[in-house]
Amino acid sequence: MQASELFGMAKTNHKLFFACRLAGLIVVVCLGIVAIVGSTGGGGGGDNPRCTGIFDVVDSFSFTPVTNAPLNTPITSNQAIIEGFCSHKEITISGDGEYSINGGAFTRQPGLIGPNSTLRVRILSAPTFNTRRSATVAIGDHIFDPVATFSVTTRSGSPADAPTVQIISPVDQQVVNAQTIVVAGQASDPDGVASIEVNGVAATSTNDFATWWAEIPLVTGFNTITVASEDTLLNRNPTAAQVNIQNLAIVLAEPVDLVVDEGNARILALDSQLRAVFEIDMLTEEYSLVSGEGTPDNQIPFVDPQRIAINAAATQAWVIDHAYEDLIVVDLSIGSRSLLVDTVAPDPGESLEEARDIAIDEMSNNALMLVGGLNSAVNDTRIISVNLTDGSRFILSDATTPDEDHPLDLLFNGMSEVFDSVGFRLLVMQSDELLSVDPLTGNRTVFSETGVETAIDSTLDWPNNRVIVLNRFSSDLYGADLNTGNVEFLWPLFGFTPLRIAFDPLNNRTLILARLSSDIYAIDMVTGQISIEY
Repeated sequence: MQASELFGMAKTNHKLFFACRLAGLIVVVCLGIVAIVGSTGGGGGGDNPRCTGIFDVVDSFSFTPVTNAPLNTPITSNQAIIEGFCSHKEITISGDGEYSINGGAFTRQPGLIGPNSTLRVRILSAPTFNTRRSATVAIGDHIFDPVATFSVTTRSGSPADAPTVQIISPVDQQVVNAQTIVVAGQASDPDGVASIEVNGVAATSTNDFATWWAEIPLVTGFNTITVASEDTLLNRNPTAAQVNIQNLAIVLAEPVDLVVDEGNARILALDSQLRAVFEIDMLTEEYSLVSGEGTPDNQIPFVDPQRIAINAAATQAWVIDHAYEDLIVVDLSIGSRSLLVDTVAPDPGESLEEARDIAIDEMSNNALMLVGGLNSAVNDTRIISVNLTDGSRFILSDATTPDEDHPLDLLFNGMSEVFDSVGFRLLVMQSDELLSVDPLTGNRTVFSETGVETAIDSTLDWPNNRVIVLNRFSSDLYGADLNTGNVEFLWPLFGFTPLRIAFDPLNNRTLILARLSSDIYAIDMVTGQISIEY
């Protein structure tokens, strides 16, 4: 064999060498290693000199790296052709993969591979984003036999590709009074929503997270509610939606009055110690601050709030606060407060500081105020009509206005009134009788001889066409028919001292505030069963 032939053969195999004739042999020096490949006289190497000595070496091969791979998915390499050698060689694999020869089964076990075979490598991609896995294949044990590495790198998980989320409840900046809260919302993703977590708590859903909910614990003070979303391709957004709420973590301290807003299934409670109006959801029993210190601001703060009334739409409330000469008007949507100042007469002369009860006559756009009854020397009990737009006011009815018939006298007697919009009359409870007062003229007539010595409070029960009266001394409930005036004993109240009542038409029950207590009781008007509800 000529040196030029060896040079061409070695060049084909990418080996650097030089050859010279020495003692009738070809001596090849390759990268500093000397090997005798045979005589120049021929023979010894067979028909294919590449199958002899150092030339029985696998040609180099490679695999193309895969990037942006899906997570946790088998990824198969490109096909490599293994050639350049004559005999079978051992094949091994290390790392995270397995190999397949000539389309056969994938394996990790060492094996044999023949010349002109095809080879593929398969790797299970990582379950996390931006993670590289690799496997290295080695063929043969010759120093010149090549190795090749196949690598798979998972894609970057983009929060932008994660499910979109909307928190429906609670709303941002809501004020609650609870140890836990149910967070509810909606989610969507074209690849499907795999999971929703709320502050680390897995959400529940019955419709693949189109809607979802989760109950989470609250701390006292400010709470950030964060929703994390993930789709079926494992795109994850740890902050898909957020709201901030304030948890008062308190119960009512000293509630002094309450009204039922049946349209919104809630109770509005006025607390004199906390100087605030609270909302109690009758379905979830969650408390929310409607208006008070810092909500929404500190303008016209409550100082000594005593009574509250609302309009039929429950968009406004009017509060008697003994620290003010005027009514406080509360916007129930945002909690803002303002004074209903008399803009007609700069010095109206009729202060509301001694107001004891309030009823709203929406038909005439007036608040009818029961005032006085605190002076034992003179009967100063009067009903003041206050215009709800301009604050103008006048005495509608008193001991001599419009006449002296059936005079008002609330000293040591009744202290309550309700407005009957159907009968267009103000019903005033006083000792042993129920007066009907004309809201336009102030004329008083006796509507019913109740037999209730001292009515401390009253409430309208429209479904049963009656006014319910609370007896101050006996703590019993009576009902007066709005058509006939007939009075019947309803139920006794025992175990606590009642202060205020409000009828709940949604549940056919009367809610009762207990004196010197933060509890709200309820009495079923059919069975008479009493329970602490809030």
